[in-house]
Amino acid sequence: MDGTAPGPHKEIEIKFELTPASLRDFKKIPLLRRVKPIAKGESQVFVYFDTESQKLRKKGLMPRVRRQGRHYTQTIKAIGSGGNFARDEWETEIAGSDPDLDEVDGTALEPVLTKKLRRGLRPAFETRVNRTIYPLVANGHAVELTLDRGTIETGKRSLPLCEIELELKRGDAARLAVKSKSERGYELIDGEEEMAVSACRVVRRDQHARRVQDRRAGLLEPDRQ
Repeated sequence: MDGTAPGPHKEIEIKFELTPASLRDFKKIPLLRRVKPIAKGESQVFVYFDTESQKLRKKGLMPRVRRQGRHYTQTIKAIGSGGNFARDEWETEIAGSDPDLDEVDGTALEPVLTKKLRRGLRPAFETRVNRTIYPLVANGHAVELTLDRGTIETGKRSLPLCEIELELKRGDAARLAVKSKSERGYELIDGEEEMAVSACRVVRRDQHARRVQDRRAGLLEPDRQ
């Protein structure tokens, strides 16, 4: 490898947190029942890296290494002008579980990667997920709906993870997003456990609102009394 990562890919996605109890209703959505899901057989492990003082988080950078089986992929994400739902990302296949800092040339990480930061970089938290993908195509738009179930772990704390992600592969960008895995992981490090509990309550209300919207769009059957 020459140390230069491929050009950035613009990642445009929406994330929704789900309660485990809502999965049954999720799988009954007629649109999804017409699509053959792609189940990733092996659990995927994502390890996020930062310094003790979270310098990269403060700069809107999220380096991570994904392990699936014997394969490792290094991803560097940078929050762009589109806010939380639009990010630049660079992906590179690497040899092992530690970041390959010789492969960050041309990425958003390169300008801030001082010798001091290199020495201070360490695992911050990890997510372990089982992933199922539903490819959705309609009217010139292609969206990849991903269901992730697993945990976020910091070594001292853990949080169950159950979320769906809608990533735009082709078409116009949607303008909606909620917290990413990295944002929730940092909240767990910060000890904001009350925030996580409150988020569950918000999800229930939002879930009802989304069900109303889906009924209006014809995606869900009306509730039977």
